[in-house]
Amino acid sequence: MFVFIFFSSSNSLAADTSCASLFGVETNAFSESLRADFSFRDALPETLSSLVHWQPQWGKWGPHAIRFPKPDLPPQVDSVVWARHRVKVVAQKYIGLSYKHRHIPSLGGLDCSNFTAWVYNYGLGLKISSNVAVQALEAGRMLAPNDKFKMGDLLFQWNREGTQISHVVMYLENGKVIDSSTGGVQVRDWDGWRKYNFAWARRIIEE
Repeated sequence: MFVFIFFSSSNSLAADTSCASLFGVETNAFSESLRADFSFRDALPETLSSLVHWQPQWGKWGPHAIRFPKPDLPPQVDSVVWARHRVKVVAQKYIGLSYKHRHIPSLGGLDCSNFTAWVYNYGLGLKISSNVAVQALEAGRMLAPNDKFKMGDLLFQWNREGTQISHVVMYLENGKVIDSSTGGVQVRDWDGWRKYNFAWARRIIEE
């Protein structure tokens, strides 16, 4: 069962290893189930809007994504564990995608919050705001400062002045995050400016 709440505060780290330890190196069946419908989803239109002359019609950001259908969970799996691994493999699917201010990948890339919104939409059929400031306040539940990060959590960063949220990454495990920034979508270490400017984290996939 997924619980999707909405709210805002500050700091934490520590890899959540419970998901990985439950499956160790995942069984083939479990691993394959995470990707089983990718071909089906890739064949769906990314938007219901016409892409003919999209820039004059929609501006530089382009049209918004459709709401993808919720996935069918395989039998006899923990739905929370599956969902966390699901968003991880969906995010990794887009490694190398360019950083661009777009709402859908087919228009050339995604920026940070459009990437995290796309991952949850494509993977779980869950639409969250693609605006980083709104996402930081409304996507899921704000974690307490001492909560350990879990796979799929969204970690938000302040701008240099510390006056507004300017970036978001998705936590993977073992001190690794994935985001879309300079160089496009990549797995990166949770350190440097991302960690130094950390504001707060939000959890979308709840037990």
